[in-house]
Amino acid sequence: MRYLLDTNAVVYCLEGVFPLFEKISFEDELFLSFISRIELYCGKNNEDQEFSIRRFVSDLVEFETDGDITERTIFVRKKYGLKIPDAIIVATAIEKGLTLVTADKEILKKVKDIEIIDPLEWSKA
Repeated sequence: MRYLLDTNAVVYCLEGVFPLFEKISFEDELFLSFISRIELYCGKNNEDQEFSIRRFVSDLVEFETDGDITERTIFVRKKYGLKIPDAIIVATAIEKGLTLVTADKEILKKVKDIEIIDPLEWSKA
């Protein structure tokens, strides 16, 4: 499988709430949107948290925005009324054909165009 981790999924993983590496196999691929990296680094992090974030995201493939993601973001924002950062993340998952891992209630409730896994539910399974 190929997964796009939303910001909250990374945070839950780093906090030990979501045992990501117990749920995936070595063949699985993990991705991150540039917007999630921004959100992670702009949080109120101490030095240890910042180090953990850097170490974690260094192993992920990061997607920057491009024309297709931008156009899809506009569509997603208009269709679902999501905040722009959330629309960018959803658009990236759609454009890149990825399963989105997010606990964002608005995304879980509204978006049906892609496969979405709630890390809080997934960790219970």
